[in-house]
Amino acid sequence: MVFVNKTALALGMGVSPQAASYIMIQPEPTANLDTLAADLRAVVPEANVMSQSFFLAREQDLTQQMSADTLRAMNTVGYIVGLLVIGLTIYTATVERVREYGILKAIGTDNRHLIGIVLVQAFIAAAMGYWLAVALSYGIVALVDRIFPDVVILIETSSWLGEIPTLVVIVVLAALLPISRVTRTDPMIVFQT
Repeated sequence: MVFVNKTALALGMGVSPQAASYIMIQPEPTANLDTLAADLRAVVPEANVMSQSFFLAREQDLTQQMSADTLRAMNTVGYIVGLLVIGLTIYTATVERVREYGILKAIGTDNRHLIGIVLVQAFIAAAMGYWLAVALSYGIVALVDRIFPDVVILIETSSWLGEIPTLVVIVVLAALLPISRVTRTDPMIVFQT
């Protein structure tokens, strides 16, 4: 899809810049639309004659296609940023408690138990952030509705509930680096000053 200045396009096509792109026709209520379309095609063979409902459906489809690519890109960036934020949060929380993990290792806690602790900590942090984000989203929708009543924003419950499996995958991926750090922690760290 290419957007072009109307005057430049008209000059390139060899038509007047005042040439119309669309002509809307309001037929009589009793007019036969098929006959009218056939008559218009006969008079202007190069015209693309279509009903209002067909035209609107085409424009709506075009708009959805254009916005779908943008939304897909925003979602991808959102997932990457979410993964990085969750990973950084979990990693920072783990590094801050490396002495505690060392103590647990020194008293005999195995790596499997330590991995479980890191994962539980990661899931608690992610769940708190997720529910806070959902609450903020509904709050923003209410605020926008109050300030701009003409703007309609819909949040479908199924859409944010459907993201929970993705959140689980992101949390597990984000926890891999901290888990690696914890399993390599030397219990002797407890005795260092």
